[in-house]
This record gives sequence, C-alpha cells and structure tokens, in this order.
Amino acid sequence: LGKPQGTLQKSKYDEYKVLMNKIITAIKEDRIYPVYQPIFSNLENKVVKYEALARLKTIEGKELTPYMFLDIAKKNNQYSEITKSIVKKSLEYFNNNTFGISINLSLMDITNIDTVNFIINEVDKFSNPKRISFEILEDESIKNYNLLISFVDEVKALGCKVAIDDFGSGYSNFEHLLKMNIDYLKIDASLIKNIATNENSYKITKTI
Repeated sequence: LGKPQGTLQKSKYDEYKVLMNKIITAIKEDRIYPVYQPIFSNLENKVVKYEALARLKTIEGKELTPYMFLDIAKKNNQYSEITKSIVKKSLEYFNNNTFGISINLSLMDITNIDTVNFIINEVDKFSNPKRISFEILEDESIKNYNLLISFVDEVKALGCKVAIDDFGSGYSNFEHLLKMNIDYLKIDASLIKNIATNENSYKITKTI
C-alpha cells in the first residue's frame, strides 16, 4: 500500500537535516575544496586555464558535487562560506603559476557585501589578476543590475576578466549585457550540443 504521506515527508526532512549537518560540519572542519577542470584551447592546442569546481568531502570520505549540496547551503546561510573557501584556495593554488583560473559566482555572491569584500581582498593578494576570470551564472531573478554592473567594474579595474555563464538558459537580456562590459559569454550547452547537426542551433549560436 506504500508509506503514508506524512511518513514520506518526515523521511525527506530527515535526509535534509542530515545533509545540512554534513555541510555545516564540513565548513567547520575545512572539508570544502576546489577541483580544477582544464580548459583546452583548440587554437593554441594546449590547456590555457582551469575552472574551479566546488567539492565537499564527507566524514566517510565520499566526495559530493555542488548539485548535491549547494541549494541546501543557500537555504541555510552557509553558501557564502563555501564561496569564500573556493575563492581563497583557488587563488592560493594558482598564485605562482602561469595558468588562468576561472571561478564561478552566483547572484547571491555578488549581492552579499561581505562576500564581495572578501573576493576583492583575495584578488588584491594575487600576483597577476589578469589571470583571474569570474563566471557569473545567468539569473532571471536579478532585479538590481546596478549591483552586478558595479561588481563587474570593480573586479575589471583590478585586472580580472568577467564572463556570463550558461548564457541562453535564462532571460539573456542583451540590453543589460551591453551595459555590463563583460569579456566573454559561455553559451549554454543546451544551445550548442547539437550544433553540428541542427541548423537552428547553428544559427542561434552564430547570431549570439
């Protein structure tokens, strides 16, 4: 007959609590860390930069990807600590080499003054900010574009580059894009995955 609805809800809530506690403990014990995905240039035929991706290691040694913990971290005011950890560790790791490093930021990061100040301080300590790129996830919920523009201007003044990530997956407001003075777009995979076989995908990508 299956479980009663109330039992299912309690089970889901218990799972939520367990994961939330794992996140809090991982932050306290410094078990949030970046892994680095290489970005290969076809033009130069070599790896030119790396993208930092967040991971959480559980007490049992299991590695969790952002899909498994970021949304819960956002709902429980733990998200900014994760961002700070990834920014700090990534910039420390790449400070003394020649590769570029790309770090993902969300609207929540950019609208948090404490997080922005932390990022600026870490960039100030970096040997060559021209090797830093910040990828801002496109977000339909943004209301105050002035905050976004201000952040872009501030980090670009320090030498960093800025990209819009997953472009085309959300609102893709070209009017605001013109004002933001970004360096490049990362077109969403949904638009380009069939580019070799789908004429509409090709045309849309070429137009962008």
